Amino acid sequence: MSTVSGRSVLGGMAVLAAILIASFWGSWGSIEAFHEGWFAPTLGSRLVGVLAYVSPCLFFTVLGLLGVHRPKIAGGAFLLFGIGVLMWIAITSHFDSTSISHWLFFTAPLMVIGLLFVFGTPSKGRAWTAAALGIPLATMIGCGAEPAWRVATRVDDGYRGARVVHGNGVELTWAPQGPGWPKQGAIGYEQSKRICSMLSADGLRLESKPVNIWRLPTMDEAVRSMARHGKNCGGVWDPATRKAAYAVRPDKEPPLWDPYSEVIYWWTSTETENGEPLIIVSDWGGVYAKPRTMRNPSYGFRAVKDVR
Repeated sequence: MSTVSGRSVLGGMAVLAAILIASFWGSWGSIEAFHEGWFAPTLGSRLVGVLAYVSPCLFFTVLGLLGVHRPKIAGGAFLLFGIGVLMWIAITSHFDSTSISHWLFFTAPLMVIGLLFVFGTPSKGRAWTAAALGIPLATMIGCGAEPAWRVATRVDDGYRGARVVHGNGVELTWAPQGPGWPKQGAIGYEQSKRICSMLSADGLRLESKPVNIWRLPTMDEAVRSMARHGKNCGGVWDPATRKAAYAVRPDKEPPLWDPYSEVIYWWTSTETENGEPLIIVSDWGGVYAKPRTMRNPSYGFRAVKDVR
Protein backbone atom coordinates (compact mmCIF):
# COMPACT_ATOMS: atom_id res chain seq x y z
CA MET A 1 0.00 0.00 0.00
CA SER A 2 1.39 3.37 -1.00
CA THR A 3 1.66 6.31 1.34
CA VAL A 4 -1.00 8.19 -0.62
CA SER A 5 -3.51 5.33 -0.49
CA GLY A 6 -2.77 4.80 3.20
CA ARG A 7 -3.52 8.44 3.99
CA SER A 8 -6.66 8.16 1.88
CA VAL A 9 -7.82 5.19 3.95
CA LEU A 10 -7.19 7.06 7.19
CA GLY A 11 -9.00 10.09 5.85
CA GLY A 12 -11.96 7.97 4.77
CA MET A 13 -12.11 6.39 8.23
CA ALA A 14 -12.11 9.87 9.76
CA VAL A 15 -15.02 11.04 7.62
CA LEU A 16 -16.99 7.86 8.37
CA ALA A 17 -16.35 8.29 12.10
CA ALA A 18 -17.45 11.93 11.92
CA ILE A 19 -20.64 10.83 10.12
CA LEU A 20 -21.31 8.24 12.81
CA ILE A 21 -20.84 10.64 15.71
CA ALA A 22 -22.97 13.33 14.02
CA SER A 23 -25.68 10.75 13.29
CA PHE A 24 -25.63 9.53 16.88
CA TRP A 25 -26.22 13.05 18.16
CA GLY A 26 -28.84 13.59 15.46
CA SER A 27 -30.78 10.57 16.63
CA TRP A 28 -30.44 11.41 20.34
CA GLY A 29 -31.09 15.12 19.93
CA SER A 30 -34.20 14.84 17.75
CA ILE A 31 -35.80 12.28 20.09
CA GLU A 32 -34.90 14.00 23.35
CA ALA A 33 -35.95 17.42 22.04
CA PHE A 34 -39.56 16.25 21.92
CA HIS A 35 -39.27 13.99 24.99
CA GLU A 36 -37.73 16.15 27.69
CA GLY A 37 -37.30 19.48 25.89
CA TRP A 38 -40.81 20.20 24.57
CA PHE A 39 -42.49 21.96 27.48
CA ALA A 40 -41.89 25.74 27.19
CA PRO A 41 -45.10 27.85 27.21
CA THR A 42 -44.57 29.37 23.73
CA LEU A 43 -43.89 27.71 20.39
CA GLY A 44 -40.89 29.94 19.79
CA SER A 45 -39.28 28.88 23.06
CA ARG A 46 -39.91 25.23 22.29
CA LEU A 47 -38.32 25.55 18.84
CA VAL A 48 -35.27 27.21 20.39
CA GLY A 49 -35.08 24.23 22.73
CA VAL A 50 -35.20 21.85 19.75
CA LEU A 51 -32.33 23.74 18.14
CA ALA A 52 -30.29 23.38 21.34
CA TYR A 53 -30.83 19.60 21.36
CA VAL A 54 -29.87 19.10 17.70
CA SER A 55 -26.94 21.54 17.81
CA PRO A 56 -24.37 18.77 18.55
CA CYS A 57 -25.47 17.00 15.36
CA LEU A 58 -25.14 20.21 13.36
CA PHE A 59 -21.75 20.95 14.95
CA PHE A 60 -20.26 17.56 14.07
CA THR A 61 -21.85 17.64 10.62
CA VAL A 62 -20.03 20.91 9.92
CA LEU A 63 -16.78 19.40 11.21
CA GLY A 64 -17.29 16.35 9.00
CA LEU A 65 -17.81 18.55 5.95
CA LEU A 66 -14.73 20.54 6.91
CA GLY A 67 -12.78 17.31 7.19
CA VAL A 68 -13.59 16.36 3.60
CA HIS A 69 -12.07 19.58 2.25
CA ARG A 70 -9.71 20.76 5.03
CA PRO A 71 -8.77 17.63 7.00
CA LYS A 72 -5.94 19.18 9.03
CA ILE A 73 -8.15 22.03 10.25
CA ALA A 74 -10.93 19.58 11.09
CA GLY A 75 -8.45 17.33 12.90
CA GLY A 76 -7.22 20.20 15.01
CA ALA A 77 -10.81 21.19 15.82
CA PHE A 78 -11.67 17.65 16.93
CA LEU A 79 -8.55 17.46 19.10
CA LEU A 80 -9.16 20.86 20.71
CA PHE A 81 -12.79 19.99 21.38
CA GLY A 82 -11.79 16.65 22.89
CA ILE A 83 -9.25 18.35 25.14
CA GLY A 84 -11.89 20.87 26.19
CA VAL A 85 -14.34 18.12 27.12
CA LEU A 86 -11.61 16.32 29.07
CA MET A 87 -10.77 19.51 31.00
CA TRP A 88 -14.44 20.09 31.77
CA ILE A 89 -14.78 16.54 33.15
CA ALA A 90 -11.63 17.03 35.22
CA ILE A 91 -12.87 20.33 36.66
CA THR A 92 -16.45 19.31 37.39
CA SER A 93 -15.92 15.79 38.74
CA HIS A 94 -13.49 13.47 40.41
CA PHE A 95 -11.80 10.84 38.30
CA ASP A 96 -13.90 7.98 39.60
CA SER A 97 -15.43 5.16 37.55
CA THR A 98 -18.26 7.41 36.36
CA SER A 99 -16.04 10.24 35.13
CA ILE A 100 -13.66 7.75 33.48
CA SER A 101 -16.58 6.22 31.58
CA HIS A 102 -17.62 9.73 30.53
CA TRP A 103 -14.09 10.39 29.33
CA LEU A 104 -14.05 7.22 27.28
CA PHE A 105 -17.52 7.84 25.84
CA PHE A 106 -17.19 11.51 24.98
CA THR A 107 -13.49 12.30 24.67
CA ALA A 108 -11.77 9.22 23.24
CA PRO A 109 -13.77 9.18 19.96
CA LEU A 110 -13.09 12.89 19.42
CA MET A 111 -9.35 12.42 19.89
CA VAL A 112 -9.26 9.40 17.58
CA ILE A 113 -11.17 11.23 14.84
CA GLY A 114 -8.89 14.23 15.24
CA LEU A 115 -5.77 12.09 14.80
CA LEU A 116 -7.26 10.33 11.77
CA PHE A 117 -7.88 13.68 10.10
CA VAL A 118 -4.41 14.96 11.00
CA PHE A 119 -2.65 11.95 9.48
CA GLY A 120 -5.18 11.15 6.76
CA THR A 121 -6.43 12.82 3.62
CA PRO A 122 -9.89 11.75 2.45
CA SER A 123 -10.50 11.54 -1.27
CA LYS A 124 -12.06 14.65 -2.68
CA GLY A 125 -15.42 14.15 -4.31
CA ARG A 126 -19.12 14.86 -4.18
CA ALA A 127 -19.87 11.45 -2.67
CA TRP A 128 -18.01 12.20 0.58
CA THR A 129 -19.57 15.67 0.79
CA ALA A 130 -23.05 14.29 0.20
CA ALA A 131 -22.55 11.54 2.78
CA ALA A 132 -21.07 13.86 5.41
CA LEU A 133 -24.02 16.22 5.05
CA GLY A 134 -26.89 13.94 4.10
CA ILE A 135 -26.55 10.96 6.46
CA PRO A 136 -26.57 12.91 9.77
CA LEU A 137 -29.38 15.21 8.64
CA ALA A 138 -31.45 12.28 7.35
CA THR A 139 -30.93 10.47 10.66
CA MET A 140 -31.96 13.55 12.63
CA ILE A 141 -35.09 14.12 10.55
CA GLY A 142 -36.03 10.44 10.42
CA CYS A 143 -35.72 9.91 14.18
CA GLY A 144 -37.51 13.17 14.98
CA ALA A 145 -40.45 12.81 12.59
CA GLU A 146 -42.68 10.66 14.81
CA PRO A 147 -41.97 12.59 18.06
CA ALA A 148 -42.56 15.88 16.25
CA TRP A 149 -45.90 14.67 14.90
CA ARG A 150 -46.89 13.33 18.31
CA VAL A 151 -46.30 16.60 20.17
CA ALA A 152 -47.92 18.59 17.34
CA THR A 153 -51.14 16.57 17.68
CA ARG A 154 -51.38 16.60 21.48
CA VAL A 155 -54.76 17.40 22.98
CA ASP A 156 -54.79 19.75 25.97
CA ASP A 157 -58.02 20.96 27.57
CA GLY A 158 -56.05 23.32 29.84
CA TYR A 159 -57.65 22.02 33.05
CA ARG A 160 -55.20 21.49 35.92
CA GLY A 161 -57.64 20.91 38.77
CA ALA A 162 -58.46 17.68 40.57
CA ARG A 163 -59.52 14.86 38.25
CA VAL A 164 -61.53 11.74 38.79
CA VAL A 165 -60.01 9.32 36.31
CA HIS A 166 -61.76 6.00 35.89
CA GLY A 167 -61.54 3.12 33.49
CA ASN A 168 -59.47 0.01 32.93
CA GLY A 169 -60.41 -1.23 36.40
CA VAL A 170 -59.13 1.84 38.27
CA GLU A 171 -60.98 4.83 39.70
CA LEU A 172 -58.93 7.48 41.49
CA THR A 173 -58.98 11.19 42.23
CA TRP A 174 -55.76 12.84 41.03
CA ALA A 175 -54.62 15.95 42.90
CA PRO A 176 -54.96 19.46 41.45
CA GLN A 177 -51.86 21.34 40.44
CA GLY A 178 -50.21 22.68 43.56
CA PRO A 179 -48.39 20.98 46.44
CA GLY A 180 -49.82 17.58 45.48
CA TRP A 181 -48.97 18.02 41.79
CA PRO A 182 -46.01 20.39 41.47
CA LYS A 183 -45.39 21.97 38.10
CA GLN A 184 -41.67 22.13 38.91
CA GLY A 185 -39.63 18.97 39.41
CA ALA A 186 -36.46 18.10 41.32
CA ILE A 187 -38.54 16.34 43.99
CA GLY A 188 -37.19 13.16 45.52
CA TYR A 189 -39.05 10.00 46.37
CA GLU A 190 -39.17 10.40 50.16
CA GLN A 191 -40.15 14.06 49.83
CA SER A 192 -42.96 13.09 47.48
CA LYS A 193 -44.37 10.60 49.96
CA ARG A 194 -44.11 13.11 52.80
CA ILE A 195 -45.95 15.79 50.84
CA CYS A 196 -48.72 13.36 49.92
CA SER A 197 -49.24 12.42 53.58
CA MET A 198 -49.66 16.08 54.58
CA LEU A 199 -51.90 17.16 51.71
CA SER A 200 -55.27 18.64 52.69
CA ALA A 201 -58.52 16.98 51.60
CA ASP A 202 -58.99 19.39 48.69
CA GLY A 203 -55.35 18.96 47.64
CA LEU A 204 -54.63 22.69 47.69
CA ARG A 205 -52.48 23.08 50.79
CA LEU A 206 -50.24 21.22 53.22
CA GLU A 207 -51.37 20.54 56.78
CA SER A 208 -49.04 20.97 59.73
CA LYS A 209 -48.90 17.21 60.29
CA PRO A 210 -49.64 14.06 58.30
CA VAL A 211 -53.34 13.44 57.61
CA ASN A 212 -52.80 10.53 55.18
CA ILE A 213 -55.66 11.34 52.79
CA TRP A 214 -53.52 11.32 49.67
CA ARG A 215 -50.73 8.98 48.56
CA LEU A 216 -48.53 8.10 45.61
CA PRO A 217 -50.21 5.83 43.05
CA THR A 218 -49.04 2.26 42.71
CA MET A 219 -47.42 1.35 39.43
CA ASP A 220 -50.43 -0.78 38.51
CA GLU A 221 -52.74 2.21 39.07
CA ALA A 222 -50.50 4.57 37.10
CA VAL A 223 -50.17 2.21 34.14
CA ARG A 224 -53.91 1.49 34.03
CA SER A 225 -54.71 5.22 34.16
CA MET A 226 -52.44 6.37 31.31
CA ALA A 227 -54.30 8.02 28.44
CA ARG A 228 -53.93 9.67 25.06
CA HIS A 229 -56.32 12.14 23.43
CA GLY A 230 -58.58 11.78 26.45
CA LYS A 231 -59.00 8.01 26.08
CA ASN A 232 -57.58 5.28 28.28
CA CYS A 233 -54.65 3.48 26.68
CA GLY A 234 -55.51 0.03 28.03
CA GLY A 235 -52.33 -0.31 30.05
CA VAL A 236 -51.45 -3.59 31.76
CA TRP A 237 -48.75 -3.87 34.42
CA ASP A 238 -46.78 -7.12 34.84
CA PRO A 239 -45.09 -7.03 38.27
CA ALA A 240 -43.07 -10.17 37.55
CA THR A 241 -41.22 -8.64 34.59
CA ARG A 242 -41.70 -5.01 35.67
CA LYS A 243 -43.02 -4.20 32.22
CA ALA A 244 -46.01 -2.16 31.09
CA ALA A 245 -47.92 -2.89 27.88
CA TYR A 246 -50.48 -0.63 26.22
CA ALA A 247 -53.14 -1.05 23.54
CA VAL A 248 -52.38 2.55 22.49
CA ARG A 249 -49.15 4.40 23.26
CA PRO A 250 -49.72 7.00 26.03
CA ASP A 251 -48.60 10.60 25.78
CA LYS A 252 -47.93 13.60 28.00
CA GLU A 253 -51.50 14.91 27.99
CA PRO A 254 -54.41 15.55 30.35
CA PRO A 255 -56.13 14.17 32.28
CA LEU A 256 -52.93 13.02 34.01
CA TRP A 257 -50.07 15.14 32.70
CA ASP A 258 -49.29 18.82 32.13
CA PRO A 259 -47.72 19.18 28.66
CA TYR A 260 -46.12 22.48 29.72
CA SER A 261 -44.35 21.14 32.79
CA GLU A 262 -40.71 20.08 32.75
CA VAL A 263 -41.69 16.97 34.69
CA ILE A 264 -41.77 13.85 32.52
CA TYR A 265 -41.27 11.16 35.22
CA TRP A 266 -43.50 10.42 38.20
CA TRP A 267 -42.65 8.52 41.33
CA THR A 268 -44.95 5.64 42.27
CA SER A 269 -45.24 3.81 45.58
CA THR A 270 -44.16 0.51 44.00
CA GLU A 271 -40.63 -0.59 44.85
CA THR A 272 -38.34 -3.36 43.66
CA GLU A 273 -37.20 -6.16 45.91
CA ASN A 274 -34.07 -4.07 46.52
CA GLY A 275 -36.11 -1.10 47.72
CA GLU A 276 -35.70 1.06 44.62
CA PRO A 277 -38.88 2.98 43.73
CA LEU A 278 -40.31 2.73 40.23
CA ILE A 279 -41.03 5.73 38.02
CA ILE A 280 -43.38 5.97 35.03
CA VAL A 281 -42.55 7.93 31.87
CA SER A 282 -45.08 10.46 30.62
CA ASP A 283 -44.94 10.11 26.85
CA TRP A 284 -44.75 6.38 26.35
CA GLY A 285 -45.52 4.80 29.70
CA GLY A 286 -42.20 3.10 30.30
CA VAL A 287 -41.19 1.93 33.77
CA TYR A 288 -37.78 2.23 35.42
CA ALA A 289 -36.26 1.65 38.86
CA LYS A 290 -34.42 4.68 40.22
CA PRO A 291 -32.41 5.40 43.39
CA ARG A 292 -34.43 6.79 46.27
CA THR A 293 -32.09 9.79 46.39
CA MET A 294 -32.61 10.76 42.74
CA ARG A 295 -33.45 14.46 42.31
CA ASN A 296 -33.78 15.93 38.85
CA PRO A 297 -35.86 18.76 37.34
CA SER A 298 -37.72 16.18 35.23
CA TYR A 299 -38.75 14.08 38.29
CA GLY A 300 -41.97 14.82 40.13
CA PHE A 301 -45.21 13.23 41.29
CA ARG A 302 -48.98 13.55 41.40
CA ALA A 303 -50.89 12.44 44.48
CA VAL A 304 -54.00 10.28 44.33
CA LYS A 305 -56.77 9.26 46.67
CA ASP A 306 -59.67 6.85 46.50
CA VAL A 307 -62.86 8.31 45.10
CA ARG A 308 -64.92 6.79 47.89
